[in-house]
Order: sequence, then C-alpha cells, then structure tokens
Amino acid sequence: MSIGVGGFAELTAQDEKTLLYRYGVYNLNIQESRNADRVCDGIILIARDALVESEIHRKLTRRPSSRKVIVEKHIYIEPPWAELFQSGKISVSNCNNCWLTVEYGIDVTARELIEKIFRAYQIEGKIPEKLAFDK
Repeated sequence: MSIGVGGFAELTAQDEKTLLYRYGVYNLNIQESRNADRVCDGIILIARDALVESEIHRKLTRRPSSRKVIVEKHIYIEPPWAELFQSGKISVSNCNNCWLTVEYGIDVTARELIEKIFRAYQIEGKIPEKLAFDK
C-alpha cells in the first residue's frame, strides 16, 4: 500500500563533466503538491567525478554440472553525501511541488532520487536515463 508520495527524474543533458536531471515530485496528501500533470521543474546537477565506483567481488563457484565459473557481485559503497553537497559536486534546485526539505535545504524526494542514481550507477554500471519511485 502506498502512502501517496513519489518522484521521477529524467536525464536531459550530459557532458564529460556533469549530468543534468530534471525532476518532479508529488504528494497526494497535500492538495498543492499533487502534480497531476507530472511537471518536471526541479533540477539536479551531478559532477561525474562525484559518482563512486562499486566494489566488485569475484568468486569461483562450481555449478551442478561440475563446471567452475567466476561469479561477480557489485557491492554498493555509500558515497560521502555531506562532502559532495558541501563541495557543490551535487546541487539541487527544488521543484515547485516540494513539500519537505532535508539537510542543505534539499527536497527530500530529490535526495532519494540522487541516491537511486548513484545506486543504479554502481550496481548496473551505467547512468540511468529515467527513474521513478512511489512510497
């Protein structure tokens, strides 16, 4: 069951130094923040050198067919969020439907979207084009 809040983001521009995401949020519990048209008016800027590479564990395992194979597992490494926000490597321009902010005046939903971007980059090895979540 959903509590009626969520967000969505789309990669709109990128170069060798930065990533630019447009994002939008909604909160079905607050009339002013419903965002029925799904407007993306917030901006997330991420410096490429802020993206943290995952740790890769390799293990030799035996299959039921007695064949040995190497299995790789990507381990998520928590980025130093405070350092990245303070240094300006991650910056957020809150959208109009923002209903709650966290540290550094950042929209709580934008903060979760940023974490999803970093997690997808580490686990999948590529920068996500679109992402969304509901709570």
